[in-house]
Amino acid sequence: MSNENRHKLNPICWASINGGCRGELTKEHVISASVLKIIGNIRVGKERDEYKTFGTGSYVLKRLCEHHNSELSRYDDEARKFFSALTTIGDVLKEVSRPNNLSEQREFTIGKLHLERWFAKTFMNMVLFNTTVFKPENLPFYVTPQSIINQLYNGSLFKPPFGLYLIKPGNPIVPENEEGFKIFESNNVNLIKADTGIRSEPYNIPLLLHMNFTGVHLAGVFNATPLQDKQAKDSFLKPTIDLLNERASQRFSEISIQKRWSDNEAGYNAKIKFV
Repeated sequence: MSNENRHKLNPICWASINGGCRGELTKEHVISASVLKIIGNIRVGKERDEYKTFGTGSYVLKRLCEHHNSELSRYDDEARKFFSALTTIGDVLKEVSRPNNLSEQREFTIGKLHLERWFAKTFMNMVLFNTTVFKPENLPFYVTPQSIINQLYNGSLFKPPFGLYLIKPGNPIVPENEEGFKIFESNNVNLIKADTGIRSEPYNIPLLLHMNFTGVHLAGVFNATPLQDKQAKDSFLKPTIDLLNERASQRFSEISIQKRWSDNEAGYNAKIKFV
C-alpha cells in the first residue's frame, strides 16, 4: 500500500502529512498516562482560560494512528523518568525535619533531546485538546505542524528559538503556586493561506507550553503553523522569545535543588543532569 493511500485512510491522524500511517486511530492521553500515574492529577489550561484537572481516567484524544502513536513511546518513557525524579525530590522538600542529622545526595540523568520531544508532542496534544474542549473560534484549519513532525519522526533537531527552555529561579512566567501545564498564545496574528494567498482574519496562535512542577519551571516553544522558522520568529514569536531571553536559558545541562533543615545540619542535594 502506498503512503498516499495510507494518508487517505487516516486523514485525521495529525502526523499523516509525514506518510506511513498504519492501523486505526488510537486513544492517547493529552498528558501521557505513564506521567499521570506518577504525578497524579495535574492542572492544564490556556493563558486566559480556567484550568481543567487531568488524571489517568480523563481527557483522551483520538488523533494519531497506531503506528505514529507507538513511535512516540520512547519520549513518554523519558518524561516518566523526569517526573519520577521531580516527584522524589518534591517528597523530600515537603519534609519538615530530618532525624539524626541525616544528609542525602541524589543524582538523576535524563535524555534532554527525548524530553524536549515529549514537550513537543504534549504541546500538539494540548493544541488539539483546546480545539475539541475549549472550541476556540480563532484556531484555524491551517495549523500544520510540519516542523514538529520532522523533529518527532524524522530525527531533525529543534533550531533556536524553538525547543526547551529552563526558567531561571526568582523570575517565573507564572506564579510559583500555579502548578500545572499552560499553553500561551500570540495574539491577533494575520497569516496568509498558502493555496489562495488570502490574508486571514486575526488569530491567536499557540506557541509555548509552560510547566511548573515541584518548583521547576520549563517552557517549550514550538511552531504549529506552516511558516518556516524565520518567518514564524519574525511574525509572531518575537515578544515571547524576548521574554524568554530575559528569564530563561536553552543551554542548560542540569537542575540543582538544595534544602537545609533549620533544626540541624542535615541537608539534601539533588541534581538532574541532562545528557
